[in-house]
Amino acid sequence: MDITRPTTLLWERKGYASDVLGALLALPEDHTPGVTDRPRSAKPAGGCWVPLTPGRAKWLPATA
Repeated sequence: MDITRPTTLLWERKGYASDVLGALLALPEDHTPGVTDRPRSAKPAGGCWVPLTPGRAKWLPATA
């Protein structure tokens, strides 16, 4: 899995940092009425990221 090329893109903006941050801060909150929820999986992912070395981590799925 390449984390620099996500399979699902939820939001993207290009431009000057000040413009991008302004647009990010202007996004509606998840709990705002009328905001369409993004699809959620029936079961949340179980597991956690464990650091291996600086800049690297591995996903460990939950077994219980």
